[in-house]
Amino acid sequence: MALLWLAYSKTFLYYIWNLAEKRYMEQWLVTQDKRITLNDFHLSTKKIVQGLFELGVGHGDSVALLLRNGIEFLEVTYAAGLLGAYPVPINWHFKESEIVYILLNSDAKLIVAHTDLATKIPLILENKIPLILVEPSLELQTAYKLKSRGLPPPTLPHKFGIHGKKI
Repeated sequence: MALLWLAYSKTFLYYIWNLAEKRYMEQWLVTQDKRITLNDFHLSTKKIVQGLFELGVGHGDSVALLLRNGIEFLEVTYAAGLLGAYPVPINWHFKESEIVYILLNSDAKLIVAHTDLATKIPLILENKIPLILVEPSLELQTAYKLKSRGLPPPTLPHKFGIHGKKI
């Protein structure tokens, strides 16, 4: 894939990329409800890479992640790294002022957030930095006893593989 940027041939990202090509049917991530093979992870990440690229994310850019620890966190982190972008994980326990500080000082080109956490991002920043909403997986909803916080769930899956929508 020509748009992929790999800084060093011996990075963790390169290792996973090559492993996915050689051992594509091996289980890589096992959760309570899912068994994800390297091939599944590889394919979903390639879609996210393409989507991030089409949204203008490239080498040296920052992608802010306001996500809980789930498969979508791993996919977006890995995809950003493959583009040469810097994933900027934001602790979802932070106060709004702390999140604003990180977003402004990281020069994030894009924010990827779980739908229920998007309320922590002030509207003024939503107008400056594009936001991708990701619906938390059923496992996360169960584990964290998530309830709707007034945000409508995304109606269509994002065409790039992240199950959310660009607003």
